[in-house]
Amino acid sequence: MKRLLMMLLVATLVSATQAAVVSLGSDADTWVRDGSGSNYGDAPELYLLGDVGRVAYYRFDLSSLGSGATIQSAALTLTKVAAPWGRSDSMVTSRVGIVGLDNITGNTPQNWDEFALTAGNVGDEFVGGSGGAEPIDLTRATNLDAEAGADVSEHVADGVVFTLTGNDLVDFLQARVDEGGLVTLIATLTQADQRGFWLGSKEHPDEASRPVLEVTYVPEPATLALLGLGSLATIRRKRESL
Repeated sequence: MKRLLMMLLVATLVSATQAAVVSLGSDADTWVRDGSGSNYGDAPELYLLGDVGRVAYYRFDLSSLGSGATIQSAALTLTKVAAPWGRSDSMVTSRVGIVGLDNITGNTPQNWDEFALTAGNVGDEFVGGSGGAEPIDLTRATNLDAEAGADVSEHVADGVVFTLTGNDLVDFLQARVDEGGLVTLIATLTQADQRGFWLGSKEHPDEASRPVLEVTYVPEPATLALLGLGSLATIRRKRESL
């Protein structure tokens, strides 16, 4: 019996090295508009527009991975959707930038409320788009776009899909897992012009157009080992009761 118990424990420890994959929808998303106090938390579409500071905020909750999880790869997918109003120009990778919101004093807190966030109360990371300036202060956020070494690809299928992967994204997400699990990613335009387009939010009626963060990770070995020991203890108690 001891040999069987040991084999079960070893099997549990081995399973700890096996990767799991999870697809997460945003648990909050909205867009902010420079010079406006309006909130767009319930909008099905999020607007990106250069020069006037219109950017999209997405929050994902990584807590289900466990605090000791190790992320191996990740992919953020955003989909262009039909414009309810305003511009709907071509969506090309060279014009899309993704930054990660750093968890520092003065920035928007990671637990921001999508039904309250506006350009009037957003954190110091948002500087607007006046005069063609970059709308996000890159000293207060981590650049995750192609120029930072990530792999950005564009696919044309039913719509236009933007996918961000790469080690920079993995490293940023890993840091957020180690600090509580909430992670905020901001989509912006990298060119200061008036062209813009719309991205699907978590409220979009077409599920395929909603934002998705897919993460491949290895769960914390200690957690799985404890689960294995718990299972062994249960087996032992049942054996002793016979």
